[in-house]
Amino acid sequence: MNRPSPAPFRLAIRNIGAYAWINLRLSLVIAYLSFLICLFTGYNSALRAKRDETVSYTTSANYARIMPKANGIPSEEELALAKEFSGHDPVWFNRFSLATRVNKANRVNLVSAIARYIDLSFDGKEAPSPSDDTMVYGLYDTDYPFFEGDYAEFKARFGMDDFLIGRLPENETEVAVSELLLENYGGSAESIGSSLALTVKGEDSPLFTATIVGVFRREYYELSGHCMQSGQFYPVVMLHASHPLFTKSGRLPTPVYPLDGTPDDKLAEEYAEKRVMYGGMELARSIKMFDNILTLANTLYITVGSSLIIGIALTVLLMMDKYFKVFARASGVYLSFGMGRGELARLLLMQLFLLSLLAIPLAVCLTAAGYLVIGKVIRFATGVSMEITGRRLVGMLITGFTATVGCALLFFVYLVLRLRRRTIKELLSTEVL
Repeated sequence: MNRPSPAPFRLAIRNIGAYAWINLRLSLVIAYLSFLICLFTGYNSALRAKRDETVSYTTSANYARIMPKANGIPSEEELALAKEFSGHDPVWFNRFSLATRVNKANRVNLVSAIARYIDLSFDGKEAPSPSDDTMVYGLYDTDYPFFEGDYAEFKARFGMDDFLIGRLPENETEVAVSELLLENYGGSAESIGSSLALTVKGEDSPLFTATIVGVFRREYYELSGHCMQSGQFYPVVMLHASHPLFTKSGRLPTPVYPLDGTPDDKLAEEYAEKRVMYGGMELARSIKMFDNILTLANTLYITVGSSLIIGIALTVLLMMDKYFKVFARASGVYLSFGMGRGELARLLLMQLFLLSLLAIPLAVCLTAAGYLVIGKVIRFATGVSMEITGRRLVGMLITGFTATVGCALLFFVYLVLRLRRRTIKELLSTEVL
């Protein structure tokens, strides 16, 4: 006569408690196996994402410049080399340094001994001069090149389509200026429409007076190709190309060569020796470093990680055999009391699911700890920061859950296939070591 079976959940809890040590060890081994899988996949994907992010953040540096040997004037040979490197004709624009301001305590670090300071006036009212400023003020004309890569990187990094508030100057009476410059002198982007007078200290009359029609957002100067800290070219003050400051200065325009993409690093270094400089040389080295780290990580995982996983997998197989003997004996008892084999399979699945719930938090915690430790090692060795973002943490949770449940399901299939071939008598006679 069949007896009603206890609820599967309560029965699963009872079975887990009856052989708590075996179940705990199995849960720990599954957690550790999942941890290795999570750690590799998580760090590998994080490194690739960081590399791809670095690549997307270098598009504004896809240009070449000439560092002339003599008098700041590029020779015909240098011009030909630059065109050969880029595959494009140059874009010419006028620029020259207005002033360099530095902290008074560090004046020995002046870029140039003849650096001049400037004063600004808004609508005839003189603005206070900044006392501590490391900004280099450059004057550019409207022929300054804004490449497609500038807009692509600006969109990727800051989620904005344009780095210009307002518009570019259209005649001699208009000017576009940097938001940073305005802030240094107490202004802001709201200064559009104001009259700006720029005077070099020691001079009696302004260098120019013009109406502000555009402001370059401060984020523009964080682009890889126009970052002040890396000494790239950037428009801080922009006047129309027809302004007398350019037409009467006698200065020769500056050439810049657009590139279709990131050049091969060996080719870039070869032309750098010829004084044709790729704008993203340092960034290319960072990308190469990521490639080296990925290669090293993959090598370590294939050698060390695979060995560990194989060892743990063998341990799991041994524990599965032990677990089978324990569950087989109990299965014989349940079947003899009238439990169907379908109910028995559901009971086994419930037990493994509960063990997975124990293993998942442990696997995720181990993965997060391992991620932090490896991150500190990479940061110490290379300076690259690999933070655990919320998105990455969710990815670890999903990977940990998938890996742990996947191991449990494989275990379930293995046990069910073995149990199906045994009679009740054989199950009852199973020896538990």
